[in-house]
Amino acid sequence: MFFEIPIERIQSHATYWYRWQAPWINGYPGESVPSVPPLDEFEQFDATRYRELADVPSAHVAYLEQRSADGRRALMFVHIPHVLVAGPIETGGLRTIDWADAPTSAGG
Repeated sequence: MFFEIPIERIQSHATYWYRWQAPWINGYPGESVPSVPPLDEFEQFDATRYRELADVPSAHVAYLEQRSADGRRALMFVHIPHVLVAGPIETGGLRTIDWADAPTSAGG
């Protein structure tokens, strides 16, 4: 289960956008990749620029296909941008999304 979190619920905390583009150990365990993500992939979150993803990024799809072809287990959110929030998020009253449910629209 996931929560659909409105931006208003995260703005009271330090919040960062992480692009998750370059391979690193968190998505590629056991491979010869850096042990940390590049710092230039992080920036302060700007709510006015935020847009939900309309589709799964092609880099994530390529990652899944390559892992499958190699017979290796894939991780769920590799190459998917993240919003990182430094604090608790109140989840009361939020809509939950079940992983098994098909999206009803782009981003939802």
